[in-house]
Amino acid sequence: MLDYPTFIGKEYVGKSIPRIFYLSSPANMKDAETVGARLKASRLSKGEKEGRRITQAEAAEAVGISRSTLTAYERGHDVPGRDTIRALANFYDVSTDYLLGDSLPSPTNSDDVAHNEEERTLLHLWRVIGEEERRSLMVLLRAQIISKDNVA
Repeated sequence: MLDYPTFIGKEYVGKSIPRIFYLSSPANMKDAETVGARLKASRLSKGEKEGRRITQAEAAEAVGISRSTLTAYERGHDVPGRDTIRALANFYDVSTDYLLGDSLPSPTNSDDVAHNEEERTLLHLWRVIGEEERRSLMVLLRAQIISKDNVA
C-alpha cells in the first residue's frame, strides 16, 4: 500500500494557484480495502449459504453495476456510493454498517449466539480455560449426553 496520496492531476485556479487532486489518501485506501474485503466475503458467504457460487457478474447485475466496478470495489481500488452500498447490503443480506467496517456480521444461525446469561458465562469460561481443560470437559459432556440417551 502506498504511504502517500496518489497524485492524479491539477488545475489552475486563477493565474498561478494550483488545485491538486488526489485519487486517494492512506486513510481512504484502508477504508476501501475494508469495504472490498467485506464485499467479497459477503458474496462468498451468500453463495455458501445458497449452496452455489455467486459470481461477480451475477452480484453486479443484481444491483445494477458492471462486473468491473464490483471487481474494483472488492479489490479495494474504489468505494461504492451510498445507493450502491445499500443495494449490495440488501443483495448479500448484511447491514451497511458491516460492509463499511463499522460492525461485525450478524450471526445467521441462532445456535451461534448465547441465549441467556448462563450460556454467556459458559462461553466466557470456555474461552478462559486452556486446551487440555477444554478436551476434558468435552469428554465429560459427551459421556453425559450418551448416558442420558441410553437411559431414555
